[in-house]
Amino acid sequence: MLQLALSPVLVGRQDELSQLEDELLSANRGDGRFVLLAGEAGMGKTRLAKELSHRARRLGCNVLWGSCSEAELALPYLPFVSAPYYVFIGRKA
Repeated sequence: MLQLALSPVLVGRQDELSQLEDELLSANRGDGRFVLLAGEAGMGKTRLAKELSHRARRLGCNVLWGSCSEAELALPYLPFVSAPYYVFIGRKA
Protein backbone atom coordinates (compact mmCIF):
# COMPACT_ATOMS: atom_id res chain seq x y z
CA MET A 1 0.00 0.00 0.00
CA LEU A 2 2.83 2.41 0.83
CA GLN A 3 4.43 1.85 -2.58
CA LEU A 4 1.35 3.35 -4.25
CA ALA A 5 1.83 6.61 -2.34
CA LEU A 6 5.46 7.10 -3.37
CA SER A 7 6.22 8.87 -6.63
CA PRO A 8 8.38 6.87 -9.05
CA VAL A 9 9.71 10.19 -10.35
CA LEU A 10 12.44 12.04 -8.46
CA VAL A 11 11.22 15.62 -8.08
CA GLY A 12 13.36 18.70 -7.47
CA ARG A 13 16.72 16.96 -7.16
CA GLN A 14 18.06 17.09 -10.72
CA ASP A 15 21.11 19.22 -9.82
CA GLU A 16 22.08 16.93 -6.94
CA LEU A 17 21.42 13.79 -8.97
CA SER A 18 23.48 15.17 -11.86
CA GLN A 19 26.44 15.82 -9.55
CA LEU A 20 26.14 12.35 -8.04
CA GLU A 21 25.85 10.76 -11.46
CA ASP A 22 29.05 12.55 -12.57
CA GLU A 23 30.83 11.05 -9.55
CA LEU A 24 29.35 7.64 -10.34
CA LEU A 25 30.59 7.78 -13.92
CA SER A 26 34.06 8.84 -12.73
CA ALA A 27 34.16 5.94 -10.29
CA ASN A 28 32.98 3.57 -13.01
CA ARG A 29 35.96 4.70 -15.14
CA GLY A 30 38.29 3.73 -12.31
CA ASP A 31 38.76 7.07 -10.59
CA GLY A 32 38.52 6.85 -6.81
CA ARG A 33 35.44 8.45 -5.29
CA PHE A 34 33.71 8.78 -1.93
CA VAL A 35 30.43 10.64 -1.66
CA LEU A 36 28.58 11.34 1.58
CA LEU A 37 24.96 12.48 1.67
CA ALA A 38 24.13 14.47 4.78
CA GLY A 39 21.27 16.66 5.90
CA GLU A 40 18.23 17.00 8.10
CA ALA A 41 15.71 14.18 8.40
CA GLY A 42 13.11 14.15 5.66
CA MET A 43 15.18 16.08 3.10
CA GLY A 44 15.20 13.22 0.60
CA LYS A 45 18.66 11.75 1.13
CA THR A 46 17.45 8.15 1.01
CA ARG A 47 15.31 8.72 -2.07
CA LEU A 48 18.23 10.38 -3.85
CA ALA A 49 20.61 7.59 -2.84
CA LYS A 50 18.17 4.92 -4.02
CA GLU A 51 17.83 6.61 -7.40
CA LEU A 52 21.62 6.73 -7.74
CA SER A 53 21.92 3.08 -6.67
CA HIS A 54 19.45 2.04 -9.40
CA ARG A 55 21.55 3.90 -11.98
CA ALA A 56 24.75 2.35 -10.64
CA ARG A 57 23.31 -1.17 -10.89
CA ARG A 58 22.24 -0.49 -14.49
CA LEU A 59 25.90 0.33 -15.19
CA GLY A 60 26.91 -3.00 -13.64
CA CYS A 61 28.30 -1.53 -10.42
CA ASN A 62 28.11 -3.24 -7.06
CA VAL A 63 26.23 -1.12 -4.53
CA LEU A 64 26.81 -1.22 -0.78
CA TRP A 65 24.06 0.25 1.38
CA GLY A 66 24.47 1.46 4.94
CA SER A 67 22.37 3.78 7.05
CA CYS A 68 22.24 5.45 10.43
CA SER A 69 19.96 4.34 13.23
CA GLU A 70 17.08 6.43 14.49
CA ALA A 71 17.64 5.11 18.02
CA GLU A 72 18.76 7.49 20.75
CA LEU A 73 22.05 5.63 21.11
CA ALA A 74 24.53 7.17 18.66
CA LEU A 75 26.41 4.61 16.57
CA PRO A 76 28.67 6.80 14.40
CA TYR A 77 30.18 4.01 12.30
CA LEU A 78 26.96 2.07 11.74
CA PRO A 79 26.68 2.89 8.00
CA PHE A 80 30.20 1.60 7.40
CA VAL A 81 29.60 -1.57 9.39
CA SER A 82 26.11 -2.31 8.06
CA ALA A 83 26.99 -1.98 4.36
CA PRO A 84 29.32 -5.01 4.19
CA TYR A 85 27.01 -6.90 6.56
CA TYR A 86 24.09 -6.55 4.15
CA VAL A 87 26.28 -7.84 1.32
CA PHE A 88 27.25 -10.79 3.50
CA ILE A 89 23.62 -11.75 4.22
CA GLY A 90 22.54 -11.05 0.63
CA ARG A 91 20.19 -8.11 1.21
CA LYS A 92 19.87 -5.35 -1.42
CA ALA A 93 18.87 -1.74 -0.85
